[in-house]
Amino acid sequence: MDKRATMKESKEKLSKMTTDEEKLAFLLETMMTLRASPKAGPPETMMTGRTQPPTKKTSKKDEKDVSSIVFDLAAEHNLTSQFTASLTERMLSGPLPGEDPWTGPVTFIPCANVDPDLHEKCPKVGTLACANCRLVLYYSQACQKTHWKRHKQDCKYHLNLKDWEPAWLREGRDPTFSMPQQSQSAFNLMSGHGAVGMGKRLWGNVPAIDLLNLKKNEGLNYMEDLSLCFAASGDLRNVLLTVNSIPLDYQGRLSIVMNDLEPRVALRNLLILLVLLEIEEKALATDVALHLWYSAFMPSEYEARILPAVNAGLKRIEDYLDATSSEPDITKNTRLELNWGHETHAELLSFIQQIEKKKPDIGIASNELLNVMFASHQIDYYDRYHCKLRPAHRIALREYRSFGLVLPFGAANAHFNTPNKTLFTETGQWIQNDMLYPIGGWDLAEVTSFGASRGATPQDIFGCLYFYLSDQLLKFKERLGALKITFHLADVNCRELASVIKASSLEAGTASTNHPAKKELPREFDRIDVSNTVDDNYVGLEQTLSAWSDLLKSQNPHSTLLAYSMNWIWEEPKGNPENDRKAFSRISGQLVQENRFDHVSRNNMLSQWSPLIMVIKDAVNAMYENSKSFQEYLKKRGVSGTATSQGLRLKAKHTIVPKRHFIPLDAPLSTLPSFANNEEWYEAICLSRHGFFTRFMEFSLA
Repeated sequence: MDKRATMKESKEKLSKMTTDEEKLAFLLETMMTLRASPKAGPPETMMTGRTQPPTKKTSKKDEKDVSSIVFDLAAEHNLTSQFTASLTERMLSGPLPGEDPWTGPVTFIPCANVDPDLHEKCPKVGTLACANCRLVLYYSQACQKTHWKRHKQDCKYHLNLKDWEPAWLREGRDPTFSMPQQSQSAFNLMSGHGAVGMGKRLWGNVPAIDLLNLKKNEGLNYMEDLSLCFAASGDLRNVLLTVNSIPLDYQGRLSIVMNDLEPRVALRNLLILLVLLEIEEKALATDVALHLWYSAFMPSEYEARILPAVNAGLKRIEDYLDATSSEPDITKNTRLELNWGHETHAELLSFIQQIEKKKPDIGIASNELLNVMFASHQIDYYDRYHCKLRPAHRIALREYRSFGLVLPFGAANAHFNTPNKTLFTETGQWIQNDMLYPIGGWDLAEVTSFGASRGATPQDIFGCLYFYLSDQLLKFKERLGALKITFHLADVNCRELASVIKASSLEAGTASTNHPAKKELPREFDRIDVSNTVDDNYVGLEQTLSAWSDLLKSQNPHSTLLAYSMNWIWEEPKGNPENDRKAFSRISGQLVQENRFDHVSRNNMLSQWSPLIMVIKDAVNAMYENSKSFQEYLKKRGVSGTATSQGLRLKAKHTIVPKRHFIPLDAPLSTLPSFANNEEWYEAICLSRHGFFTRFMEFSLA
């Protein structure tokens, strides 16, 4: 029987019911039954043998008919508001009828024997790794043999060869990035050179930090209220890691100001929080949040839950802020307050409209992702990164660029059939550039270690990241439910935020009601993170210290303002080892003697553009001692005098984060990074894309 006939029959049954409770239950059951999506259709197969996210076979017209007819029935019986509430509750409470059985969190390393054309997969745990690439695992040798025809297209791909060479060597030319006229336009997204895409940064590129580090400061038994300010938050990673470091038995009230000037960043932070707060089932909520954060596509069943979560969360926010409404829901410890301007409000409305219009189309979005991630004029930039990597990681990075999914390499992906509308525009443009990867914001030693505890191999870096993020998001959700937390979400310039806080009022209204917020922001903070806004091309050190110094909590001797500089090296050329030939030669020779480059091809070693030279340059940057140059940089900017005049001091010993990557927490700035073994060295220097010139500064009250 077709859907229209079913609806006619449903209308007749509904007319015979006498109570609203009966009618609501029937309407809900009808909606759930008719919205159940069929299995994904045959997907298009990429050259690697994996699958492109397919479209569902349900037409947009059918989907519109289902929802509109059921809502029309509810309206006929004056049940629209009750039905909407019941439907929202159902969408947020757990599995839905007719969901694709492949949809749901991956809880173990799956056997990679997947046939997307037949929509079949081995349901067992993968334990036998492919001996050549170790990217996939199989339940049995029979599974491996069956899947070999598909897997060999990855396993035998030229990037997985030990003697692989970058395109410029194969073609006997200098790389694009070596040419002055090219490098000058590297940041011009319309020039055809350098990065492609729209150029926004929605993911962090510095490993996440715990802004509190209670163990080294107030102590893990600290129970006083805490106020934190992430003045230029970027994504949620620092907030997540900080909240996860707080013991579950903490009894104080935690206030978190989370600000970012970029409207899309502010919007995504809100959406992820609402998904975690409003979707009840923990594993489901964390999986939806993970893919909303980092994957280019997600199952349509996941998107179906996001809008109800947003509506429910905004209603809760509105009730809390509007004193004239009914009493706010006190069943949740965590509260959100939106202090947004018109641009972020418009981003939210645009996002909702994209979901309602089902835009962008899956095909358009897939093609756009491939066009951005495999731009022909960018091959030298990709290969420059490939030079540093082991063969399997080159394949793993290529896999992410192909599909944009944070998943174990061997996991089924055909059901990821809906574009992540926070990463694409309505017309299907990819919002970020082509050189950003999710691994940039995390400590890869922790990621691979946790992945190993779930059975993932270190070669499957995105599988390791999947399990690591699943665990971190689950802990975060638990704390959002157990701790008393208030999030104040804002979207202004970092320096302006300080003025707003001091005035204890916000100029912008909330996204949901457009009326001024009635809840005051915290007036003092135990921690303030101003990120890299201290760089000259942003706010600057002097202006930042002047703006924020009197907002540190005077009653707490551990109060700290944290900042870091990523761009100081361009102002102090002596800090760059490429300008110190003697040091460059000494460090590179030492690294060669330590066998740090065993994974790098020795082909074309006489070329200045050989893979070995490419790796050595980055490695020397990480191991170069340039603390005097950085201190000279600070001296020229009068940091010591400015700090003193503002009642601050630059900490000699850090208690939050080390002064540079991979040195002990309280070590002097002149300390060089150290690694326990070659594996740690490789993950930090080669696989990660951390800026080893980055220097952290901690300021406390004098």
